[in-house]
Amino acid sequence: GATLISDRDPDEMDTTNDDVTIGGVDIELPLLNFGPISSLVYADFAKIRRFGSGQAVGLAVGFRPVPGVSLQAKIERRFLGKNFLPSYFNPFYESERFLITEAGPVRKADQLSLRTSSEQGTYGELFGNVLNLVKFIGTFERIDGLPNSGRLHLAAILSKSIARITAHGAYDKTGIEGFSNTFTLNDRSIARLGLGYQVNPYIYLYMNYIWTFEFNETTQRLDTQRRVEPQLTFVFPIDFARR
Repeated sequence: GATLISDRDPDEMDTTNDDVTIGGVDIELPLLNFGPISSLVYADFAKIRRFGSGQAVGLAVGFRPVPGVSLQAKIERRFLGKNFLPSYFNPFYESERFLITEAGPVRKADQLSLRTSSEQGTYGELFGNVLNLVKFIGTFERIDGLPNSGRLHLAAILSKSIARITAHGAYDKTGIEGFSNTFTLNDRSIARLGLGYQVNPYIYLYMNYIWTFEFNETTQRLDTQRRVEPQLTFVFPIDFARR
């Protein structure tokens, strides 16, 4: 398969040319398909235009323990070239893509130029589907030998509306060093909860509640920052199967 994703104007300024475009290709090779168990190996390649590239190879194993329930686990090794970041468009992207600081404007793309050497890392994923109604995913990634490089992502979604109501939620954290601080809240944590209404078969209106956290030097406590974002989603199912 192939993927192309782009942010045409991260800083929303017409006078700059700071677009970021990432293209990727992947290939899969089935290994085993026996009863409720299936497995395959895969390889991915991604390139950030004007910057670096990265590759990954991995193993995916699927399991159906009971009818209506499916699980899939992935483990992969990543080989990251200089000027490259995996999962560049991650859940923190909206808050990281462009910041105004006391030292001046800071763009997330600036991080790419700081990656001056090749790196390797490990990525793991667990995905589940229950009755095609609830889907959940958990991922963890880490760069070899780089302190505080762990990233955690947990998410769940109600994939079919019930009485026109749907929902999704997620928790993300970066800068993880060990298991003890995986779920502790700090300024590298973000939580989201979205409640949605199905306007018609193709349009969903969501109200997303987002929590971020910042350490207050004066009180020596963690301050919670809350914001609400509306979201309008268009869903158009496409069936490529021949009839």
